[in-house]
Amino acid sequence: MVVAATAAHVFQSRDGGRRFTRVTSLRGAAVRLLSRGANEVFVASTQGVSKSTDRGASFAGWARNLPPESLPISDFHVQADAFLLRHSSGFLRSSTGDNWQPVALPTDSPCGQFPVTHSVVADFRLPAAVPETSGQCIRGSLSKAKAALVSKPGEMILNGVVVPCREGFFCPETCDETNQVVLPCPAGTWCESGVDRQPSLGSHPCPRGHYCPEATDAPVKCPAGTYNHELHQ
Repeated sequence: MVVAATAAHVFQSRDGGRRFTRVTSLRGAAVRLLSRGANEVFVASTQGVSKSTDRGASFAGWARNLPPESLPISDFHVQADAFLLRHSSGFLRSSTGDNWQPVALPTDSPCGQFPVTHSVVADFRLPAAVPETSGQCIRGSLSKAKAALVSKPGEMILNGVVVPCREGFFCPETCDETNQVVLPCPAGTWCESGVDRQPSLGSHPCPRGHYCPEATDAPVKCPAGTYNHELHQ
């Protein structure tokens, strides 16, 4: 199951990313797509947060009682025991999604000490640590810990392996396995493998005599008896 978000819509694929179906439209532009557990998927846009409990097949509004100053939302993160929302002037935290409280920003502390809020913001900003005991390996032993997989822009993680972003899609962000951003190329453009940013009509235009639906990996020739004299179709 693959779930992807564009600027205004969320799509789901049941065949490993070959075909996508639109499942919901967003209020505002998507800023973060996250999963938790086997079935929960959260999508945050600039105007709210929606949640799916069926692996992205359907979404419903989730974040409630957001204060006016929280909009537009600039980022969203799922922690072990709470949810963290970022806006232009700070952070909000909620354990259920119903009521959101401001998180105090870190302040200066004596040398060698740090306030509790440092750990909250650090957990929000940094990728998840390797889920194993940390420390120096004993001489003659080998650690069983595995480094977390991370894909760079232009790459995606498929079946535990970092591979080039698939044809017809672009991968604009650095991601881990639980936070893949794989977006379909807009209609009128096309994407070969490994595209790391949204294609523009100038960089990947659909040529004359062809057409390019959304998520096209190569321009499609017009069928016999038809023609297209325009670019970007």
